[in-house]
Amino acid sequence: MTTAFTMFIKAVVRQRKIPFKITADPFYSEINQAHLHKAISSLESGKVDYDIRSILSLFPIVVNIIAKTLLVIHNILYYNI
Repeated sequence: MTTAFTMFIKAVVRQRKIPFKITADPFYSEINQAHLHKAISSLESGKVDYDIRSILSLFPIVVNIIAKTLLVIHNILYYNI
């Protein structure tokens, strides 16, 4: 078995559950896809309209990704997975 698989199995046995939360990728959400289509059509038409609200709307997604990454790193270091 690979090291990664062994670490995964040890975590499952120790925690008695899958050691991570399974969620859908927010990138593929309807709201994000609509925003992306709007941005692409704006770029293709030559009209680039960026305001602070559109930039700040990405902030929670970025924070969520960073938090999940830090949680994985913490679990690996703390539990010696």
